[in-house]
Amino acid sequence: MTVSGCPPAAILRPLALAFALSLPIPRGFPDQQKPRRFRSLIGLGRRGSASLETPRIVRQGSLTPEEKMSDRNVPFLLNGAPTKNDTLFDRLLWTLAGYFRRRRFSGFDQFLSGIETIVDFGGTPGIWLSVGRQGVVLLNIDQQPAATGFVAMKGDARKTSFPDQSFDLAFSNSTIEHVGTWGDQQAFSRELCRVGKRVYCQTPARSFFFEPHYFTPFVHWFGFLLKRYWFVRYCTYYGIRWKPSQEQVKDFQSHLRLLTHSEMETLFPDCTIRNERFLGMTKAYIAVR
Repeated sequence: MTVSGCPPAAILRPLALAFALSLPIPRGFPDQQKPRRFRSLIGLGRRGSASLETPRIVRQGSLTPEEKMSDRNVPFLLNGAPTKNDTLFDRLLWTLAGYFRRRRFSGFDQFLSGIETIVDFGGTPGIWLSVGRQGVVLLNIDQQPAATGFVAMKGDARKTSFPDQSFDLAFSNSTIEHVGTWGDQQAFSRELCRVGKRVYCQTPARSFFFEPHYFTPFVHWFGFLLKRYWFVRYCTYYGIRWKPSQEQVKDFQSHLRLLTHSEMETLFPDCTIRNERFLGMTKAYIAVR
């Protein structure tokens, strides 16, 4: 017997497992660590409006102590390092993230052979330090601290002031899905292809069973449930772990749009679309030119 309006048991079982693994549930973020909005990385201004400022170079030592605090929305992404691993599920997530990142960029030095100038849309130094590269231009919508040997620039990734093919490589890893609308993603991909002689753009596959932003399996296939705040708050690991407000959830969702293989082909018509696989399933797409 089922109760009208309740999610089916097939959906709730994996969510209950994620909940059990997450116990004990930690308290919310301290004030200085509260999640910041996605505009810190995606090239969007306040409430999704475009920020068309001239890119501003930010070098090491030029930021105030407040500005040196990371603006990246760490809870929603697996690109940065966690502040604290409080739960078994946290440790599992970050371990898997490290494994996938190492596997993705194993042999990446061969791809970088002959490449001197690189711009990273929505990037941080972590990937480049792991492959022994410096001098990379990191373009983000908000000011980011620049590690020694890197250049941080503030600007809109959908409309930059860079000349055509001004970099040997235009690179983006797990960023295009955070840009917002389909139109924003089209502008992002056009700009990436315009400024780079070569292109590398990776994004999670919508067809993969695990949603890496909610940290919960299957939920992205049930959009009608994700429209319910109670479901996001109490039935996803993102909601259980970080306890977002309704406003934070709304802002988070407005900047998240996973892509399909056919959409990647449309966005990058002159690129080869590679499938990154795990357990026989396509986990991510990588556009390469």
